[in-house]
Amino acid sequence: MAKISTYPSANPVNLSDKVIGTDSANNDATKNFTVGDILSLFNNPTSLTGFVPYTGATANVNLGTYDLNADYIEGTNEIYSPLLEGDVVEVYNRLFIDNGADISLDGDEGNLGDILLSQGGGVTPIWETQATLFSGLVPYTGATGNIDLGLYDLDANNVSAGDGSFTEIYEGGNKLTSYLQAFSLINQTQVTVGTAKIIEFETASFSDTVTIASNLITFNAIGKYMIEVTARVEHLSGGGDAVLNIWLQSATGLLANTRQTFTIPNNHIQEIKYSFMLSVASPTDAIRAYWSTSNLNARYSSVFAGGIYPAAPSTILNVYKIG
Repeated sequence: MAKISTYPSANPVNLSDKVIGTDSANNDATKNFTVGDILSLFNNPTSLTGFVPYTGATANVNLGTYDLNADYIEGTNEIYSPLLEGDVVEVYNRLFIDNGADISLDGDEGNLGDILLSQGGGVTPIWETQATLFSGLVPYTGATGNIDLGLYDLDANNVSAGDGSFTEIYEGGNKLTSYLQAFSLINQTQVTVGTAKIIEFETASFSDTVTIASNLITFNAIGKYMIEVTARVEHLSGGGDAVLNIWLQSATGLLANTRQTFTIPNNHIQEIKYSFMLSVASPTDAIRAYWSTSNLNARYSSVFAGGIYPAAPSTILNVYKIG
């Protein structure tokens, strides 16, 4: 018998082609085996239990302590199975869930809007409602509760009211950035001693929410306000000291405890400052500032611009919200 390597090769190989081998069940007799018979052993789970065919598996594949690792899975990179047995399924690239597919936790698919929440290693995940999960949070818009910053501050470069303007902050529906500045270039005098007269602020410099018209200051937002009046008092015509009073008055009458008194000596020009903190309970509240004098020679006097100096108003009004 010649060496096996000297025989020509069969091309192509058929399932009915034969090879020579030993029959271990028959005293190791030399026998012929067809290729088809040999391959059938690989499809018989009772004969080769450690092997499963590439396609048409007839039994489960148990990888033991090893992983199923592939750079590419032919088709759409998908593994299909009606049941994944074991405790862990690891996804290294992408987990894709078909539209309409259900996610079930031991038969519990949760309710509409529920969120699947991990409880940590070794603990079963749960379905949680959005209301419960986000109960400690307040949305950017449409807040349904107060925001408690604790020890921290609210810090922002720009705060918008939604109307295109910025640097506006609201508290209880009322703006915190409310203010007004107005002044007068008119010389203001009295004709009767001890008579109440409205302090003039005929020119408004700028304002936000707080307005002034006919010297009536309207706040348009509830809160705490600081009212400041600066007056340039001129008393140059004798008659002794002049005692000036400044106070606030609303449409319904005097505002309690708002009076402040200033004494201006004769032959004297003096700047006086009046200030009062006011609590506004209604956004439509409005007030005016009043003054009186004990000496008709005292007046609020302005100085027009000239040389290196701008004009000096007779009175200046500052109103700003502080809370």
